[in-house]
Amino acid sequence: MKVAVFRPDDERLTEAVELLDSLGATPVADPMLAIEPTGATPRSDADYVVFTSKTGIELAAEAGWQPSAATLVSLGSGTQADATPVRGPPATRPRSTPRGAPRSSRGDRAVVA
Repeated sequence: MKVAVFRPDDERLTEAVELLDSLGATPVADPMLAIEPTGATPRSDADYVVFTSKTGIELAAEAGWQPSAATLVSLGSGTQADATPVRGPPATRPRSTPRGAPRSSRGDRAVVA
């Protein structure tokens, strides 16, 4: 069985190919995703900053961004582990609204990075 793998051309592609190979599949690696930094960093006026990937964390850390008073949220165990450079120990997740935007009971702002 052939399985296409679409990941950035880094360790994520290598790990996916190795996993599929170990499961007896024939990986077809296509590093069609490219990471191109924009220089943008999360806003400073948000109550929460939500990281959805290790790439966002790495780019924020490379830009020298610091979270100030914002609560940092990392979705997924891998992303949470990679968040250490910008925030130190893991934070807890806030509850989500039905549309998925993290909010506190006070209606605080959230930024997804």
